[in-house]
Amino acid sequence: MIDPESGTECQRGAPESGAQVKKTRRSKDELRKLVLEAAFELLQADGAGTGVERLTFRRVFTHLEKTQGVKVTNSAVIGRIFESQEDFQIEVVHGLINEMDTADLEPTLSIVASIAPEIDRSSLEARRASLAEIIRISANAHIETMVAAPGATQTSLMAYLAAASPTRTDDRLVRAFRRVSRRLAQRYEIVYGSALSSVGWRIKEGYTIHDMAFTLAALSEGIIIRMLIEEPDHGSQALPSPTGQGSGAWNLLGIAANSLVDAFAEPDPDWRP
Repeated sequence: MIDPESGTECQRGAPESGAQVKKTRRSKDELRKLVLEAAFELLQADGAGTGVERLTFRRVFTHLEKTQGVKVTNSAVIGRIFESQEDFQIEVVHGLINEMDTADLEPTLSIVASIAPEIDRSSLEARRASLAEIIRISANAHIETMVAAPGATQTSLMAYLAAASPTRTDDRLVRAFRRVSRRLAQRYEIVYGSALSSVGWRIKEGYTIHDMAFTLAALSEGIIIRMLIEEPDHGSQALPSPTGQGSGAWNLLGIAANSLVDAFAEPDPDWRP
């Protein structure tokens, strides 16, 4: 039952256990959080790649009643919490985009930090080999993380489709994606810059660290999309070292990224250990 004054749900039961219904008062913020969490659960079950069009209020309310015994009606939500179903769906996507903010960055940060004490700076060749090892391990961890939890890539696809739409009916989604994507790019630029400087490398004249980060992001997303669509194991298979050194396994992202670094970066002649 919905409280007519506050517009919040005030009936809670336990349909699966047959427990007695309990009445509860919820604020608008509490009800918003409850409905959005239910939507995220459904989207996770469906897969973000299915889009948010299937996330209707009816489906979300049915899910809430089935899983939590919470009954919610349109009158409690539409016009009070969300202006429309479309606004609700856009807010769900915004939530997914915000999760991108750190989801795929943490493994890279941890790896760079763990490898730093072991970097061999004794010669130019050793420094380049150390950089290759950072790339190899980071690429392996990145692909493993993104394939296991592809929500960020799927959300990217949704934003790309919205941006490419002739009508551009979902500019709010595109703006939100750009905002988070730029913030992520800036963080990656710091990480990449730190990795290069740790072995005495620098960006070549005429390029910027943003150029390299932009290209690496496009490469990574492209490989992951191809893996999700047609060849799930190809991007993560173990391949020989492109440098001919070391015994660790490489994936396609690592091999390509290692070549890209040579295109964008070079030894810093003024570097000192």
